[in-house]
Amino acid sequence: MQSQHSNNYEDDQDDYGWPDEEDKEQVSYHHQFDNDEKRQLEKVQKLVELLGCSQDQGIAIMRFFKWNMDKLQNEWFSNERRLGIKMGIEFDNDLSKKFPLTMQSLAHNNQGYCMICYGQFSQKNKQDNMSCGHQFCQEDWRSYLSQKVNEGFQAVQSKCPQHLCNMVVPHSYFVKYLQKEDMKTYMKWFCKAYTDDNKNVRWCPYSGCDYCVEYQDYGESDVSCKCGNSFCFKCGSESHRPCDCKQTETWKNKNSAESENITWIMANTKQCPECRKPIEKNQGCNHMTCKMCSYEFCWLCQGKWSEHGQKTGGYYNCNKYEELKSKGDVKISKDETSRQAAKNELDRYMFYFERFNNHDKAEKHARSLRPVIKAKIQLLHEIKKYPPSELDFLDEAINEVIKCRQVLKYTYVYGYYLKNQKELNLFQFLQEDLEKNCDYLHELIEKPLDPYLDTNIVDRSTFYHFKGQLINYYQVTRKVRLSS
Repeated sequence: MQSQHSNNYEDDQDDYGWPDEEDKEQVSYHHQFDNDEKRQLEKVQKLVELLGCSQDQGIAIMRFFKWNMDKLQNEWFSNERRLGIKMGIEFDNDLSKKFPLTMQSLAHNNQGYCMICYGQFSQKNKQDNMSCGHQFCQEDWRSYLSQKVNEGFQAVQSKCPQHLCNMVVPHSYFVKYLQKEDMKTYMKWFCKAYTDDNKNVRWCPYSGCDYCVEYQDYGESDVSCKCGNSFCFKCGSESHRPCDCKQTETWKNKNSAESENITWIMANTKQCPECRKPIEKNQGCNHMTCKMCSYEFCWLCQGKWSEHGQKTGGYYNCNKYEELKSKGDVKISKDETSRQAAKNELDRYMFYFERFNNHDKAEKHARSLRPVIKAKIQLLHEIKKYPPSELDFLDEAINEVIKCRQVLKYTYVYGYYLKNQKELNLFQFLQEDLEKNCDYLHELIEKPLDPYLDTNIVDRSTFYHFKGQLINYYQVTRKVRLSS
């Protein structure tokens, strides 16, 4: 495809722009963030204003209801006290009756001693207690919370140090007592709890990515992460358009399950007539010897080999088999039909799997080009002084190739399960169109960029010609992908 732009490339560089705002890819709303604390506390503040509770209580309530405001409003007001005890923000007064020893650390019973270290409270080592009233020295609070944080993400649900107490340690206590390094760890668990509990938030499934995506269910389930990768929010696997989640899961299970081994065995082996173990024929001769039981038989008719010879057709033919076949022997006919059906299914599966696998490899290769292209972009900016905005097209192009490879990969899964021949014909036409454009875009983006880094070349027309060509193919390929 030839660029239609003017030869005055440097002056016309802005003409190679990206699609207008209204032409941008329509996806459901999503948001990436690497600090969930602010988002959590903003949502908690709305609850604080609604219920008139403290921030600590708001955090505990939101976690209990997994950040689902509808469920919270439906259930909270019906029995606040019971739910408060259950989630650990209200003290269970019946506890003292059941377990009298828990009363020893209560503020009104305490004799001025910490019930963890048995040290005396002092001006230097003051006591502290949550609303349950169980008092402990501040040093033990610090040690206790530090230990909990280093045990793992369950730290956010830590209970009062008093054995059997139902109260959950509030967020403010961690903020108050933890040292800098422990606080970093706690905040990691604090943010993880939000992500794990919230059905509208998912971690990016790609290796090495620490971002998560928040998604509001507006129909489209594919979301894009800040790391540049996209995935299906519903099932958490890589984007698999045009397949639905069920087809994708079935395909993955098919690829990894024993079912394909069984199909291969059915298509390529026969059972030994004596011990019934499967045997593969790896040479042209019909004389078979079972390695398991040493039984010798004919591959075709499965009769004893001792009953075979020149009169039955020799080593490479079997008159007995042909005779049984011509008479319509039920067993021979049934075995052949089953074997042929298995062979046909295996051939069909391998056709789609090989193409799925080829695009998977091409996608991985395109991903490996990302850091290379980013490095070249940096060099073009530093050495040739191109503004970053003029070089974005390279990053966008390689990302489009990755998206196309991802879609093409799953078009073969979709095609494998598509039974309607008319629909399949149309689908294959669209698939071929996308493949053709993606291959050319992939070829363009792989062209070496080193010639454009030569400081001895002042003329930039070749670079802008390359840019125009790449953007044209980017736009065409993207349009085909979105319409397929």
